[in-house]
Amino acid sequence: MQDHVAWTWVEGNEVAGSYAAKLAAARAFHAAVRSLSRPSFIERRNDPWAVADRIAWGEKAPDYDAQTMAMLLPILQLSEQEPIPAEARAQLVHADLTGNFVLSEGQPPGIIDITPYWRPEGFAEAVIWVDSIWHPAAAVPEDFSRPGMLAFVLRALARRMAEQPEQVAAGMKQADEAAATLRKLSNAADHLLAPWLSH
Repeated sequence: MQDHVAWTWVEGNEVAGSYAAKLAAARAFHAAVRSLSRPSFIERRNDPWAVADRIAWGEKAPDYDAQTMAMLLPILQLSEQEPIPAEARAQLVHADLTGNFVLSEGQPPGIIDITPYWRPEGFAEAVIWVDSIWHPAAAVPEDFSRPGMLAFVLRALARRMAEQPEQVAAGMKQADEAAATLRKLSNAADHLLAPWLSH
């Protein structure tokens, strides 16, 4: 079996911030692909990001070093207490959107480098929210509000955390770099969760 890919040039540049425009584009994209069936290859994926995603959603048990587990397990335990709303149906989503928008004056935002997952679209938006800690442009919680957002943010945070040791195990990242990223995510947890804990 062979894999194929096709590319189309999209005019624009990456722009920091502009979260409202990016979320509008994400919602339009997810509405457009909502009728698509679940691709069979999603189950076969075994890369660090796919494994971390399964851990974040309670489909696989984490088995990492004690320091990693000390930071990850509290987030996973909170996730177990926050069920996904019944109306939030899984569908094909681009769940790595943060750096994959291009904006051009007078043009609708372009979405590139689609990373497919089968999750509710709120999860894809929660990944953008979690990733906002790496960028100077502030993200406004009100732009991200939707029912069940705390549940999505917890899983997005858990996925980003679990990705770190998974990338180390795959030889894609140095252990000290992964540990620093994990600490940054762990230290940012209160900030990332606070808007949704207050609802």
